[in-house]
Amino acid sequence: MADTQSVAGRRAGTDAARPARRPGRAWSIDLGRGRSLLILSPLLVVVAVFVIYPMVKLVIDSLTQGDGIGNYAAVLGSGASRKAFATTLWSSALVTVVSVLLGSMLAWCIRATPSKLRRNIMLLAVLIPFCMGVVIKNYIFAVIFARNGIINTVLVGLGIVDEPLKIMYTPFAVIVGMIYAMLPYATLSLLASFATIDLQLISAAKSMGASHPRAVLGVVAPLGVPGFLASATIVFAISVGFYITPIVLGGTQTPFVASLIGEDLFELFNYPRAAATGVLLLVVALVVLLGGLKLVGGRALKAVLG
Repeated sequence: MADTQSVAGRRAGTDAARPARRPGRAWSIDLGRGRSLLILSPLLVVVAVFVIYPMVKLVIDSLTQGDGIGNYAAVLGSGASRKAFATTLWSSALVTVVSVLLGSMLAWCIRATPSKLRRNIMLLAVLIPFCMGVVIKNYIFAVIFARNGIINTVLVGLGIVDEPLKIMYTPFAVIVGMIYAMLPYATLSLLASFATIDLQLISAAKSMGASHPRAVLGVVAPLGVPGFLASATIVFAISVGFYITPIVLGGTQTPFVASLIGEDLFELFNYPRAAATGVLLLVVALVVLLGGLKLVGGRALKAVLG
């Protein structure tokens, strides 16, 4: 009996000496560097073959084929190329600003909605563009913006305009189509950032006399800065590479760099100049990504990307 009590006492002492396990603490398995590399090797091979190798080959071809370094001089010295770069940059910047503003509103509505059903419905609405191909999305806007589309039909029917407006093949049509395509990216990335904001902070600000809009702006704006910057970086880096939307909705009136590359490849068969243009566009995207990474920080950008 005494032995049993002593054993029980030792067990109780051992259990008391053990550190308390934190509830909900994530567990992990340390596989070691060798096994981790082995598991990641298929992914590393795919990235090396389909991402790194094409970029390296693009740079090499732009410097070794055709006029070599003169390919870059031809691109930078061309008025059409400079116009395409200017159009691409200012359009992408405008799309980024509008997408982040609208995405922040949608993301906060989803974050702050107490009803799970309404939250799921809003998430589904945000995800709908992902379920449609790029051709379908552009065709929808082509029908809406046509001379006999719904916008011109309503405007003429109400007597606001006498003749149908020219909306198709304008920068406005391209920007609207790009915003529609990029809005889900901005919303989802900001939603990941807003998920880290405690809603009790809003209640605390309101209890101190702040109105609801002021409480939201006073809390979300400062705490969401990394999310805003990361979302803007993602949206801009993707926007500069748009190809189908500028062609379908903008035509020749809104030349994008990607459209210029397609023309060099499939119409003029000038692969060296297309490679040089692609490298310059890649440099622009990388500068934006690295700048965003520098401003936001690697940990914050990783959190936003999930």
